[in-house]
Amino acid sequence: TPEGAIDGNMYKVQLWADNSPTATLTAVGKGSMPYIQRATSASIPAASLLYRPPGGTWTTIPDTRGGTDSFQGYFAGAGDYALVQTKAPVTKSSHTLVIVVLVLVVLAMAGAVVLIRLSRRAPAKK
Repeated sequence: TPEGAIDGNMYKVQLWADNSPTATLTAVGKGSMPYIQRATSASIPAASLLYRPPGGTWTTIPDTRGGTDSFQGYFAGAGDYALVQTKAPVTKSSHTLVIVVLVLVVLAMAGAVVLIRLSRRAPAKK
């Protein structure tokens, strides 16, 4: 596939209906028939589910991680389904901001405690 090498199995789905050569999914069916595909390893950081209709090209199916080594998507119709390992999205860490905010809160609380104790002190006798 253009997205990368298939990780694990590829599945071919056929839809059959009585008295009809082929069957299709309605828009409601496409959004309501989930499936889960497992990766070959739980250490795969991210993956994409791909769908290719008969005679068509691969497209990405929106998916979510369904477990440590599985990904959930929705059936798009008859055709091929595969899972491709992708790079994990790069996310900026907000740990530094959280630490700075926590340090400021602790300092503000310590300052408030000191001010309260100083204001409660009895005036010095002369």
